[in-house]
Amino acid sequence: MIPVASTDALVRAKPTIATLSEALGATEIFVYARADRQEAHSFHARMFAPEIGIVEDPATGSAAAAFAGVLARFEDLPDGWHTLPILQGVEMGRPSLIGLEVNIENGALAGARIAGKAVKISEGVLFV
Repeated sequence: MIPVASTDALVRAKPTIATLSEALGATEIFVYARADRQEAHSFHARMFAPEIGIVEDPATGSAAAAFAGVLARFEDLPDGWHTLPILQGVEMGRPSLIGLEVNIENGALAGARIAGKAVKISEGVLFV
């Protein structure tokens, strides 16, 4: 999880396999920035995992769930449920809005929920 200063910096992000593995010691990164106040979402994000065959992912539910821990640790959220939608996939022409709700109890993460919509692009049956 890597925060950047602005959505402009996020748009310019272009990590390489060498950057991820050598400089960061990672195979994937979730780069995020706070959205502008007038936006309908709270954060804008990009997920890169070229070392495992995903140059960029348009919507990463597992990263959004993990992001709840980052928000609980670094955002100083008051107790209660917080709705913090994440916009991802814009730069690759596949905008995705991921619903993220975070529950803080006694200053710590007590729960998280993620949601979103999907479009079926294929269907099949396997016979064994």
